[in-house]
Parts: sequence; C-alpha cells; structure tokens
Amino acid sequence: MIRPNTATDSDAIGSPARRPLRDSDSAYFEREGYRDGEYRVKGMQDSSRQRALRSSPFPLLALGLTVVVALAGCGTSSGPKSGNTVPAAAIPTTDQPSTATTSTRAIATPADPLAWATSVLNSQGYTPVNTDQYSTSRPLRILVGKKAGAANMRVFFFIGDGRWLGTDTTTPSGQATVAHQGDNTVQVTYSLYRPGDADSNPTGGTKTVTFKWNGTKLIPLDAIPSADPKAVLSRR
Repeated sequence: MIRPNTATDSDAIGSPARRPLRDSDSAYFEREGYRDGEYRVKGMQDSSRQRALRSSPFPLLALGLTVVVALAGCGTSSGPKSGNTVPAAAIPTTDQPSTATTSTRAIATPADPLAWATSVLNSQGYTPVNTDQYSTSRPLRILVGKKAGAANMRVFFFIGDGRWLGTDTTTPSGQATVAHQGDNTVQVTYSLYRPGDADSNPTGGTKTVTFKWNGTKLIPLDAIPSADPKAVLSRR
C-alpha cells in the first residue's frame, strides 16, 4: 500500500481542505503498522501468513480469513473430542469347553480309571465333590471338582478308554452340579449370581447346559453363562 501524502484536518469535518502530513501523522501510521509501503501486523514474524498479507490487495480481508481459519482449528479443552465414545456396558459372553492337551491324557487305559481321573483333578488343584458321579458303565464320564478355600468349581470330562477330554469351561464357576447323565451327554446346572451376591449365596436362579460328546470333541448345546461378576447374571 502506498503511503498517503495528504490528510484531512480532524477539526474540519466535511471540509475539502487538505494539508501535508505532519511528523505526528507519520508516527501514527508507523505505530499502527503502515511502514515502507506495506502493512505489518504487530508481533507477527515474517511467516507465510505475513507474506500473504503483503501480496494481497486486501490485507485486512486476508488477515480476517487467517484469524478465522486459525480459530476453526482450535477447540476448548472442556469440549468433547471427535472419535471418543462412552464405553458400552459389559455384555455377558458365553464360554467354551477347555480341551485337555495330549500330555494330560493317559497313554493306555488305566487299571483304576477312577483313581487316575482323581489324580487328574488333583494335578489341577481340585478335589472331587462326589466320586459316585464317575460312572464306568458309560462312555462319557465326569467328575465335579472343587478348589479348596474358594467358591471355585469345574466339571472334568473323561472317556472310558482313559482320555481326559477337558473341563466344561475355560474359567471356573461358583457352583456347578450334574443334573443328568447319558451315554454321550451330560447336563450341568450352574447357579447364577447377581453383582452384589455373596459367593455362598447366589440369588439369580440356575441355568442348565447340555454337553455332548460327538466322538471327536465336547460340544455345549446351550449357551454357557458368563463368568464376569459384573454381568447382570453370571456363574462367577
């Protein structure tokens, strides 16, 4: 912008009279940013934004656009941030049977199947609740085990030829009982807990799950209750 060389008297509003610039006028323009034929923003370094102002025929408009763009990229620290969502409530999930590894299976049919099955439970830190549940007359055999000093129970499945198939779930349950036994199926009833229930006093009712041996693997025919203690109903 070319420096103006005349100014209008402030005390002669509407008067066409003009006079040369005084030293005080030059100081005013210098103070407001007019200098050497260009408009400089106070405190602004010689950046791309300043160069844009110098090259623009409308420096004030360019300055306004720069400020608007800068403000658009800012947000308040207390406002919500894009992409953040409130975590969803925990959703109960079903469990799956835990398959025994090859190293935990008997190499040959044990001479005393019940004693061998009991030793399997002991090796996992469990003690049989009722050894009468182990029926040698059925292909699919079970033992319910309880861990000492804890509300922690699991159902162990075996096959008559001396194989340990695994347990009913990958995580233990608070209370579990055998409701029915067949040749290739077993029904297990789980006590259900509400979040505030004591381990010894579940108040959520029960859920019975049928497990079936298909000759290859153990399959749950019903959804297994969640073991998450925060779930509305869980088997703990």
